[in-house]
Amino acid sequence: MSRTLQAVMALATAIFLAAPALSQAANTNEQDAEVRFGIQLTAALNNDREAQFLVAQMYEQGVGTPQNLRMAHLWYTKSAKQGYAPAVEKLDNWEKARQESESLAQERAEQQKRRQAEAEAAAAAKAAREEAAAKAAREQRAAEEQKRRQAEAAAKAAREEAAAKAAREQRAAEEQKRRQAEAAAATAKAASEEAAKPVKTSEPPPVAKDAQSGQPKDKPKETAAKSAEKSTEEFRANPCNTPTAKFTSICQ
Repeated sequence: MSRTLQAVMALATAIFLAAPALSQAANTNEQDAEVRFGIQLTAALNNDREAQFLVAQMYEQGVGTPQNLRMAHLWYTKSAKQGYAPAVEKLDNWEKARQESESLAQERAEQQKRRQAEAEAAAAAKAAREEAAAKAAREQRAAEEQKRRQAEAAAKAAREEAAAKAAREQRAAEEQKRRQAEAAAATAKAASEEAAKPVKTSEPPPVAKDAQSGQPKDKPKETAAKSAEKSTEEFRANPCNTPTAKFTSICQ
């Protein structure tokens, strides 16, 4: 190292070693911290591995400069590449911490993903149940609507059938009345025509006369009923003076 660098390093070391005393004396004001950071950063830029380690610590802890873990890792790496043991150990622990952090972050991400999947599955199941319920409700309403329409159609058909039947019966009654009226009219017409005919006077039948004498012939013989009645009376008066007397036991 050059004498200038050695002087800077010596000054920085002295300041750094004197820092606790100065901190206690001056309550570690921010200005001193920024000065120390500037001194260490200057040495670190000149490839001083110990200064690089100290700059990394100050970046990590936010002393004299805003906290910046990315810059802290960068300066730890620069110091470790020059074989500075504390820096190598720090990087090993840093890598382990990073891996643990990444593992924890991955685990948290997987848990979050699992919870999200479970929430999505629950939401999908709920949506499916709601859709099934809505579908069942729609089908039920459709079935009820169909039943209502069928009932209305049946009632309408019954009304139409009743109206048609009443119309047929009315037409039949009107047809019967018309026929009766026509028959009565025909009867009245026939009676009127019959009453309008002239009345003919009846003449006694001519008396038949005998061809030889010119005198009217004898009256026709009595009817069989009168003859039978006469025979009965004669038989009662004189039963033995009849053609059948020979068959009567009292006349033998």
